[in-house]
Amino acid sequence: MVKDYPEIDFYSMTKSEWDSIFDMIPWLEKIEKIDPNETFTDHQGTRTRPLKYVEYKSASVQLIGRVHKFLKPFDWTNWEEGLKILKEQDFNGLDLLTIGKLLTIILYYKELTGQLSPFGIACQAHDLEDGRVLKLLKELKKVVTEEQKNECEKFHTYNPQDSNFANYAKLLQSKWRDKKGYPIAKLNDTTKYGHFIETDFAINEEVNFLTENIRKLVIEELETKATVQEHIYENLLSSKSLCFNLFGELHFNHELATNLFKTVFPKQTSPYSEKVPEISKVTSVLFDYSPYKKNNNTVEDTAFFDVFIEYTSHSGGKGFIGTDVKYAETLLEDADKATETYKKYGNDYLKLATEDLFLQEHLDNFKKPPLFQLWRKHLLSLSILKDNLYEEGFFLFLFPYGNDECYKEANLYRGQQKFPYRWNEYKTGYYWRFLDKFIESLNELVNQTWTQEMKERYLGK
Repeated sequence: MVKDYPEIDFYSMTKSEWDSIFDMIPWLEKIEKIDPNETFTDHQGTRTRPLKYVEYKSASVQLIGRVHKFLKPFDWTNWEEGLKILKEQDFNGLDLLTIGKLLTIILYYKELTGQLSPFGIACQAHDLEDGRVLKLLKELKKVVTEEQKNECEKFHTYNPQDSNFANYAKLLQSKWRDKKGYPIAKLNDTTKYGHFIETDFAINEEVNFLTENIRKLVIEELETKATVQEHIYENLLSSKSLCFNLFGELHFNHELATNLFKTVFPKQTSPYSEKVPEISKVTSVLFDYSPYKKNNNTVEDTAFFDVFIEYTSHSGGKGFIGTDVKYAETLLEDADKATETYKKYGNDYLKLATEDLFLQEHLDNFKKPPLFQLWRKHLLSLSILKDNLYEEGFFLFLFPYGNDECYKEANLYRGQQKFPYRWNEYKTGYYWRFLDKFIESLNELVNQTWTQEMKERYLGK
């Protein structure tokens, strides 16, 4: 056992790990409202323990799994100041280190004996019942939130109007830029934007892209497509530059692309598991692409996918994966553009949406953000299949695990589809996956400097 509590590295834990801890707060608050005299019944009859105990037992199992990286064993029995704080329960204004030490005492030790809990089982139901853990978690959230704000301000990325994940994503990009020594972008020589590289340097050095192959690909795309804008050189937060960094090398290496998509869409292993695309071989990886030629599509729209994967199935059929990639976006962007687009192409959208897939009474929800972007791309994929351009295919929505806004809307969009189809991705042709899985899987397959750097840069891992 160490005598001194080790320093807590604030960034040894990812945003999603912190959020999972803070998600315990409303859970514990809800338990506080349960009648402690309430009982529950099982097949053996009514038990005497209150339902409150059972809820705390479940919460204790979840909590210890979420805080284990944050708690560090130390010799606390002679820590008089800490014992006094625990006794008086005056937790206001505590720093990160003190909160960690107090939670360690409550959750990892038996306070009366000073020994670790037996059999490696640390947190017990009764450890949560007196309310101290709840109070400490609330104080921890205040400290971490303030620390996040201070760190964002230090790296010139904080914006109170941004979502929680957007601030975190900007911070990751600014720290990556700073670590690399790339010059920061400035407005009027005063305001700094940490997630932007100084324009001339960014364009000349092309440092926003992780490999030479990707840099060449971006130049080719810029020359041929108006949809690829030059700001992707300096904007580190751009989801378009993320697309190139994640999928760019796959454009040149179809074997790697095949292995990646087989990893994230593994072959069906059980007759009861969800049916997934059985990809035999990826044949092309395209950017800002739609298979339609002008004036030759069911939807007279100019929509395109961020990344378009073509593959052959095990049966020899031609398939596609039309992918929309988000990083820090919330799907609430470009509300005016969404309204304008719907006015122009709305009749075409509604013709496609008359299929059995969508709840007709919910169609109005699709006409505006946040669902409009998902609906538009999903309809594009359905149109491709309806016109028999490919034998199979689907729309894939890709976003980071920590982007709560995208997660919420991805689920909301699925909820607008008819039951039971909404739970069957293969039936609806609407898939959503976490960006984290793609990046981590690619790093495991390749394990080179650029994939490790991508993981650190975009996921903070």
